[in-house]
Amino acid sequence: HMSVQESKKRANEPAKAKSMILTKDDIPDDQQEVDDDALDIRITDEEARDIAKKFATMLDQCKHAEQLVRNCKDEAECSQYAAALSMCLAKVVCPVQHDSVAEALNANYNENNEKETEAYNATFEKALENMSVCVVGKSQVAAVAREKYPNYFSELKK
Repeated sequence: HMSVQESKKRANEPAKAKSMILTKDDIPDDQQEVDDDALDIRITDEEARDIAKKFATMLDQCKHAEQLVRNCKDEAECSQYAAALSMCLAKVVCPVQHDSVAEALNANYNENNEKETEAYNATFEKALENMSVCVVGKSQVAAVAREKYPNYFSELKK
């Protein structure tokens, strides 16, 4: 069984992207094939504007966390900051999933009870995974929106 610390580290490994804004090139090829229909997302002008606004808010609120990730020294520190960055990003674009992770983190359980500890870890890991999947999904949609409506994203240059 993986400890919460290990799973936190593992969950955040993909988060080492150099920028908070993905472009279509940042989406792995294997995901692109599966998601070719998803990447053919029909995005209206209004939706693109909304996505751009959300991402601008996110970039603004998460600047500090991104800075920490860029300058982290070792793996432990980097994974800790990556987790903080993921939480920050999710707070804006995936609020429901963000709240589930926060709730799971703050759940009370008896550390001396193996069953309760396992249940806590499982709940936390699932919430973290759901949040990561959501953030990646939103980033993919944003990458498509950015390609179709670059003018809305012009102030978000890397």
